[in-house]
Amino acid sequence: MIKKNLNKSNLNSSLLFSFFIGSIFLLCLNACDQNMQAKTELDKEADRIKIEGTFTELPNTPVRINISKGFAEAPIFADTTSVDGNFTLYYPADYKGIGTIEIYRGAKVPIILNGKDIAFTAPNAESIAEFTFANDLENEAFKKYLNTEMIWLTTMVQTENYKTSDKDYALAQELRTKAITNMDQLLNNIPASYYLKSYLPVRYKIQQMRIASQLNSFNNEEYLNVFKTIDFNSNAVQGCACSEDIITNAYKLVESQPLNQEAKTKAVNLITDHIMNQASNDEDQFILAGTFIYNMFETQNNTDANEHLSLLILEGDGCAVDDTKDVTRRFEQYRKMKIGNTAPDIAINETQSLYQLNNKHKLVVFWASWCAHCMQEIPQLSKIYPQLKTKGVEVISISLDSDEDEYNKVAQNHNWLKYCDFKKWATPAAKDYCISTTPALFILNAENQIISKPSGVREVKRYFDL
Repeated sequence: MIKKNLNKSNLNSSLLFSFFIGSIFLLCLNACDQNMQAKTELDKEADRIKIEGTFTELPNTPVRINISKGFAEAPIFADTTSVDGNFTLYYPADYKGIGTIEIYRGAKVPIILNGKDIAFTAPNAESIAEFTFANDLENEAFKKYLNTEMIWLTTMVQTENYKTSDKDYALAQELRTKAITNMDQLLNNIPASYYLKSYLPVRYKIQQMRIASQLNSFNNEEYLNVFKTIDFNSNAVQGCACSEDIITNAYKLVESQPLNQEAKTKAVNLITDHIMNQASNDEDQFILAGTFIYNMFETQNNTDANEHLSLLILEGDGCAVDDTKDVTRRFEQYRKMKIGNTAPDIAINETQSLYQLNNKHKLVVFWASWCAHCMQEIPQLSKIYPQLKTKGVEVISISLDSDEDEYNKVAQNHNWLKYCDFKKWATPAAKDYCISTTPALFILNAENQIISKPSGVREVKRYFDL
């Protein structure tokens, strides 16, 4: 069951964890003396495994190892290659999963961390195919799998459009069957003791989902059911650095189906329900999963899907917010400020409030002079304000400025109702409306119900047919 009432301390912990990851990235690429200090600290711990590598073409290059837990990926150790390209990294002895070897501003190569010391040589960090491992049968098996997977993917794509009337149709089908058989045989022959035994079937499912959203020969509905068999809490997924891939491809499967918008929205919401229920056993993972999905929907401008997601995340009393950068404020806006809800009242001045206005429609605009996007939108709003007035629309602007002079330079030209207390994000109206970005616009009816949330003035013009 989806978790309710996530508490502030856990949310703050998630934010601190994200900050920690970013900080570690910078620390890992510092000078050698700091790396040596990190090595000394790790050497004090008994439970660590060594990775000795050589990149023959990459002398004096920062390199690090990342590991994953579900939706979180973090660097855990870094070094700088010697003039000969040699380096040493460490990872926890109790970790089994995908590790990512990454060079600064360069490639990332996945390898299997299997609780054993690892040694390899490669010219660079471009591909695991170039890695030569010393006495590491599991990583050699991984290399073989990746090559077989590439052949399978290529075959599926290249033989997709053959018709029964084509003279090479039989050959195409034979190649497809052979590629699938080779994949199945390889998966069946992986030793049971390998992490690969649980990981590769998940990876294969992800790739099947990916091409099912692109190729007609794969049944979308079938692979949506495959998606539902993936256990996000399993060791295979927790250490695979692939949770985001699983989610992305599941939604792509829905989007590629020939459904009307209502049915597609319902299908997307069912995917969201499944993911968030799976992630609900761990509050950190719950927030990380929700944040990833939220940002994906935000990029797609899929407000319906984000409203559904936010209701799941903030079910019950919701989450405390005391940092304007906290993503939970955006979640809260989708719950509290969704279309159909009544907007909070706003004290415009000592004698006038939003609720006291008798206009047919009201356009509430949050903006700031320091917001470059606002400075593109607000002049456009000024141009159409007379037309809005003739249609019974009043504009109420709330500025999040903190500099009075900068605010006045812009606002002195505004003829609509306006308010600014110079408290920036702490402005009461901004908190009431859960504002996390500017500009933010809300169209209200005479009863102060939210009837539209336009992304900009262009959508305002379209809504009022200007």
